[in-house]
Amino acid sequence: MFAATCSVLYINSASLFIADSPVFLPSLSRFFLACFNILSYLSGSSTTLTLTAANNDIKSGMLVTGTGISGTVTVSSISGTSITLSTAQTISSTTITFTEWWNGTTFVGSQTNLEIPNSGFYSVSIPFFETSVTKRYYIEIEAISPTALLPISPSSAGDPVLQGNVYNSSNVVQNPFYINQFVDVDFVVNASATSDFTITSSNATKTYTAGAYPVENSDFSVVNMSLTATATGNITKVRDPEIEDFSNYVSTSTDEDFSIFSNEFELDFDGAVIAINNGSSPKTITITGNMFVNKYGNDDLTTLLALNNFATVSGGSGGGGSRLYTPTVTGAGGGLILGQHRASYNDGNGNSGTAAKNVLVGTASGTNLTSGTGIAYGNFYGNTLQQISLDISASNASAFNPTTGLTISPTSLVGVAPSQDLHYSWTAQLDEQIDASSDMTFNIHVALSNEP
Repeated sequence: MFAATCSVLYINSASLFIADSPVFLPSLSRFFLACFNILSYLSGSSTTLTLTAANNDIKSGMLVTGTGISGTVTVSSISGTSITLSTAQTISSTTITFTEWWNGTTFVGSQTNLEIPNSGFYSVSIPFFETSVTKRYYIEIEAISPTALLPISPSSAGDPVLQGNVYNSSNVVQNPFYINQFVDVDFVVNASATSDFTITSSNATKTYTAGAYPVENSDFSVVNMSLTATATGNITKVRDPEIEDFSNYVSTSTDEDFSIFSNEFELDFDGAVIAINNGSSPKTITITGNMFVNKYGNDDLTTLLALNNFATVSGGSGGGGSRLYTPTVTGAGGGLILGQHRASYNDGNGNSGTAAKNVLVGTASGTNLTSGTGIAYGNFYGNTLQQISLDISASNASAFNPTTGLTISPTSLVGVAPSQDLHYSWTAQLDEQIDASSDMTFNIHVALSNEP
C-alpha cells in the first residue's frame, strides 16, 4: 500500500519544478495544466459508473470524458468503486478519462487560463493518495495563444528547443510527461510440495516498491533462503539446483547476470548448499542459498523450487532430476573460458526443455538437441569472426552420438582482444536415455587463422 503523499509543482515564467528538480520552459504569459487519470470500468448506466478497482485519485468535480459520454459530465461523488455522475449516461464497457485543471488555487473540472508575470511563479500541490495498484499520472503544460512553447524537437539544426530534466529514452525533454506512483509488491520464495517431498520451511518474503531496483547488497536486494523438506525414503542429490528450477522462471540472457521471471522480476540464484539426512525419520533435505533481486516486478511474485528436478527419493514417484551440460574447450592458445550452454529438446514422452542448460533424467535416446547456444570468453588475438573455425566432438562414453547431429557454427564476436566473447550455435543428438550418471561432456575446439 502506497501512503498518501504530496508533491509540489513550481511554475513560473522561466521554469517548472517538480519537487526540487528544474524543468526549464520559455517565457510564458498564459497556460493551463492538465492532470489526467485513465481507468477502465465494468459497466455504467444512469448516473452510476462502476470501476474495475477503487481509485482514490478520482475526486468530486473532475471532468469525465470517453466513449459514450455526452455533454459536460463531472463526478458528483465517489464511494469505493461506485461513481455518481452529474448527469445520466448510457455507457458500455470502455475506458474513461478523469481530468482536472489547476486554477491557481486548486484542481477543478474545467479549464482555467492563468496569467503569470515574468517575475512570478505558482506552486501547484499535487496529492498522491493511498493506492493498492500502481498508477501513472499524465501532466501537460500547454500554452494559450498568443503564448507559445518551444518545441521538444528542433525544426532545423540549431533551433532552440524546450529545456528540462524530464527525458525519454532518447534524452528528449518531454511535455506532456508522466509521474508514476508505485505500490509495494511481495516477493515470496519457498519449495514446492510433491508426492515425494513434504515442505516444512516457511516462506521467505521481501516487500519493496514495484518496478524498483534495490541498492546492491542492501537488505531488499537479497533473500536468504533455508528451504527444508521431508521424505519417507532415502534422498539422493542428483545435481545442484539451478535458477530454472524455480517456478515462474521465464528466460536468461547469456549477456546478463540475472534471469527474467513473471511480472518482470529480475532475479539471480547463487551459493546453494544441500544437506541431506537419511539417518532420521522422516528423511530430510535442506537447501540454503541466496536469491538476489536486481529488479522488483510490477505485481506480487511467488517462486517455488522444484525439489524433484535435482533430488530423488528411493521408492518415489519418478526418477526426477536433470543432467547439466559440461562442455570443454581446446585450441586458440589455451586460456578460453566457457559460459552457459543451452539447447531445446522434446522426446515426445513428456521430457522437454526450451533454451535449457540441462536435460531431464529419463529423456529418450535419439532425442535431438536443437537451437543450441554457447559462449567462450578470452583472447582471439585479432582474428575476425570469419577467421575463427569451430569443431564439436563427443566421446563414445558420453550421452551424445559422436557421429550424428553434432554441429557448431560461430555467430558473433564481441569486444576487443584480449577480452572478447565468442558466441556460437550448436546441435547434438542423444544416444542413450539420460539417467543420473549420464556423461554430458562434449568438446569445442577453436582454430584461428592467425594463431598466437
